[in-house]
Amino acid sequence: MTTIIIIAVIAVTMLSIRREQQTFRTELEQQADLLLDTLEAAMSDFLYHLNADALSDIMEALGENREILISGRVYDSEGWIIADAYDEDLAYSTESDPFGEKLIKSDTTMFEWQFDQLIAGRAVRVRHQLLGAVSVGLPTVSLQVKIASVRKQGIVVALMTAAIGILVALLVSHSITKPLQELVKATQHIAKGDLTQKIVIHSHDELAMLGDAMEYMRTELYELYQNLQNANQTLKESLETLRSTQNQ
Repeated sequence: MTTIIIIAVIAVTMLSIRREQQTFRTELEQQADLLLDTLEAAMSDFLYHLNADALSDIMEALGENREILISGRVYDSEGWIIADAYDEDLAYSTESDPFGEKLIKSDTTMFEWQFDQLIAGRAVRVRHQLLGAVSVGLPTVSLQVKIASVRKQGIVVALMTAAIGILVALLVSHSITKPLQELVKATQHIAKGDLTQKIVIHSHDELAMLGDAMEYMRTELYELYQNLQNANQTLKESLETLRSTQNQ
């Protein structure tokens, strides 16, 4: 029974973790989508004129708080990096960025989940004219904290359940073992011919009923034994009287 409860607790914990993950993913994707809307509106004009300095200033301002943003990039219409929130040297890279190339070719917001962040990005278009793309990376530390908290709670509940189960098992075992020992001890006395040992079972279940039945049987046997002893004694006295009379 304890094992079943522990398995149930583990299952509930896993479902809770799964639910937390799904809720967090949905909320973080919504936050990323909203941030991209804001950046797209703020950068459209600068992308149109390829104002790299203004774009760098915007990304650097976003990068001042790593608790909100841990990566951010702006791409031109060919997927080359124009500005990066944390690495200015990337703006002078001679190679296009693979994720930027994907964004340029995509008509929707793209999400890429990594262990420590959610990378979201989209192409920036004005009147169907492709100007470039922008991407942001939002941290997933809070999700790890939530999962660790749920997992810790599940472990605590499982350990408490196991401890309670072991305690209940010991109590039940004691409540069964002790009456059985008393019953075995009483039957051993009866087997040796000792009918004076009363059978008293300290229980309130079937073992007590069995003990009462055996006590009733012992009492009947003891009374029968006493009657036989008395009859035997009377018979001996009668024989002695008969022998005495014959001798006289």
